[in-house]
Amino acid sequence: MSVNKEQERSGNLFQKNFKRKIIEDESYLKSVVYYIHANPLHHKLRNDFENYPYSSYQIILSNKPTRLKRQDVIEWFGSREQFVEFHRDLKSYLFDESYAIEK
Repeated sequence: MSVNKEQERSGNLFQKNFKRKIIEDESYLKSVVYYIHANPLHHKLRNDFENYPYSSYQIILSNKPTRLKRQDVIEWFGSREQFVEFHRDLKSYLFDESYAIEK
């Protein structure tokens, strides 16, 4: 509130950077799911998103109780195996070894 008052503005300070995009087909939906899971790679936080603790990737593959619509997500990809394969194929296509995090 003080920043808004000082700069004579209103609204949320973080509102400008938020974008929405309508998902109109299943292919784009799959890409968005992958994009969310691959963010740790993209931002070079991890070499492997599959074990990233703050991702829904492992939760979707597990049998633990969750509020996620796990079965819906799996069905978008066809099966659990196709979900994993889609992620691994896209990862190998988009992120080669030169993209790995230096240790």
